[in-house]
Amino acid sequence: MRRFFTLWALLAVSACGDGEAKLKGPDEDGEAVPRKRGTLVFSRGADSSFLDPAVVTDGESVKVITNLFDTLVWFKPGTAELAPGLATSWSATPDGLTWTFRLREAKFHDGSPVDADAVVFSLLRQKDENHPAHVGVFSYWGDIFGSVKEVVAIDPRT
Repeated sequence: MRRFFTLWALLAVSACGDGEAKLKGPDEDGEAVPRKRGTLVFSRGADSSFLDPAVVTDGESVKVITNLFDTLVWFKPGTAELAPGLATSWSATPDGLTWTFRLREAKFHDGSPVDADAVVFSLLRQKDENHPAHVGVFSYWGDIFGSVKEVVAIDPRT
């Protein structure tokens, strides 16, 4: 896992530039000269099977979707402690049966808002077999989310 994050950190750093070659390498006389930028080739064990994060269960797809989509919360690296994603804060009732997430302001790639209604839509399309966007096999609902009774938006950010 550390290698994966190191690779992406290197990619992020290498992508931050003004287009001019800044790396130095020796010429035939041993003098430092700008290096030409090349192409990074990243290979994977297989193609992604699907790019819907609610449907995928294979690692090759996850490698791609974790770079395309955000989640309500993340796990802090190396722990089971939650960290903010789309949700800036969250709370649970004392019995642990009701969770409330407060969302940060965000937009989808088309400019539409990522709001509580969008989160409800995303979750209900997986849970409700009669939902118009219920397409695919949502493997995790039966095992992990089977006890979810309802998903509701309180306001645009909650």
